[in-house]
Amino acid sequence: MLPPFVEPAADSVDGFVWIDAARTVGLPQVLADPLRPAGALLRQHLDALDQMLITVMGELGVLLGGSAGALDPAQSDRLDRLEAAIDRLVGEYRAGLLTVGVVADVRGGQICGTATIIGHRIRVVRGRVPSAPLSGQVDEPGLGVVAGLAEMSDPVAGAPWSGRRWIVRTQDGRRLPATLGMLLGDSSGVDRKATLDAHREALKDITGVAGDDPRAAGALEHLLLDWLMAHREDQTSIAVEIAKGRIDDAAMIVDAATTAGSLRTLATGH
Repeated sequence: MLPPFVEPAADSVDGFVWIDAARTVGLPQVLADPLRPAGALLRQHLDALDQMLITVMGELGVLLGGSAGALDPAQSDRLDRLEAAIDRLVGEYRAGLLTVGVVADVRGGQICGTATIIGHRIRVVRGRVPSAPLSGQVDEPGLGVVAGLAEMSDPVAGAPWSGRRWIVRTQDGRRLPATLGMLLGDSSGVDRKATLDAHREALKDITGVAGDDPRAAGALEHLLLDWLMAHREDQTSIAVEIAKGRIDDAAMIVDAATTAGSLRTLATGH
């Protein structure tokens, strides 16, 4: 009998499936046999996901960049299927980890993080990005340098799913929207460690309280994407980096990405 193997779909946007004993299965089912080499199979799943992302970016990069104009029905369909495949395959990776009782490694966090950025770009192009925390409740920034203090907002009382976001509280009392990348790269006097720790805490909090409440989707996607965009190789890349020794960041990314995907599935019903 052949060992389980990955079979790519006919169209790259549909990803791949696992074949075991001539049956289509998911990664958790493949790993259910304790005699199988879990580490090698998890790496194989990541390799296939990574290759899929490379392929679809080559095919759909112009569409995902938003410079191709209005989408025709076939293009829209392919993007929608790609979004579904990303959510499925990232979710299978985390379910596989749970099956064998291990945590995500750095490469898993990087690949799932990059997949998340691509999924977000699909939602941008398709016009269905969920609302961020404090949407419509922060002030519009003007031109020039702003003096103020950065802080992570608090969740709305009684609505932990509402999430949190970075804001800059100015000396004249305004609350301006901020990003993690802006604080780390374009601001002076920022305590880098404290800022990263505050973002980790907020992202883990919303991942933990989201449960099966689709209302948390916007807060979770905002904080996760904010982290990922601040941890790219460079400003023109979607390749996510994880600091040396921060294996917990890999698990944080995979957990948040999987939870966000589950919320989207609940919201759409498929």
